[in-house]
Amino acid sequence: MPGHVYRIGYEELVSNTNQQVKMLLEYCELKFHPSCLSFQETERLVNTPSAIQVREPVYQHAIERWKNYRHHLKPLRLALG
Repeated sequence: MPGHVYRIGYEELVSNTNQQVKMLLEYCELKFHPSCLSFQETERLVNTPSAIQVREPVYQHAIERWKNYRHHLKPLRLALG
């Protein structure tokens, strides 16, 4: 869906969270609020498979973790070009 899906790389998000969040909100035509940067502090119920992650701030320790699975991803990478 070109023009309808906002794409952002994980590395971009963790290296410059403030700017990337503002750009995403602008794309969605939503106003920025400081709580967008401290989402992990919300007390409301989160009922998704990623509920535990929602309680954590943006972190960098997962950058390049995919490389542990490089061998298994090779067929997919070849198919995608």
